[in-house]
Amino acid sequence: MAQVPKTVTVGFRNQTNMDLLVQGYTIVNGVQRLGQPVMIRRGSIAFELNVPAGIRFYTIADAKAPLRPLLSREPVTIQPRDSSFMISSPNDPKRIVLLPD
Repeated sequence: MAQVPKTVTVGFRNQTNMDLLVQGYTIVNGVQRLGQPVMIRRGSIAFELNVPAGIRFYTIADAKAPLRPLLSREPVTIQPRDSSFMISSPNDPKRIVLLPD
């Protein structure tokens, strides 16, 4: 009997002064598996559900201009437990960083 891979929940805390759109994907057998886009209002927290453990890539865009990513294809390691990240722009509002929270 095949085992279903365990999935986790990933939380994002938006510490920027703009609304953001975050989308993750994982490479499975050479194919990109996209997650649902997650809208995160400024100062809020949002969650991506059913994320497989392993390397995941995130693209973060200003919700008003989603076709021009602020941070593109940022790789993160998703552990086999729920995780959380902070999104901030420490020195430059056009420069976004994704940090473990």
